[in-house]
Amino acid sequence: MIDKKPLRIGLLDFEGVMALDLVGLVDAFSSAFLEDSGSERANCYELIVIGLTSRPFFSENGIIR
Repeated sequence: MIDKKPLRIGLLDFEGVMALDLVGLVDAFSSAFLEDSGSERANCYELIVIGLTSRPFFSENGIIR
């Protein structure tokens, strides 16, 4: 059994961010796992997207958050 808590990482984003800058980090960190001898897996990281305001924002190519 894996009892390690994931490390929380906040990604600060804003209106007009390049989508790759956000999505690339999310993809890289979310693919990291710990695995024990019983093949149980646990995430290494908990990702949180943080905006500068509470309003949704758009990336440069129109992806909304």
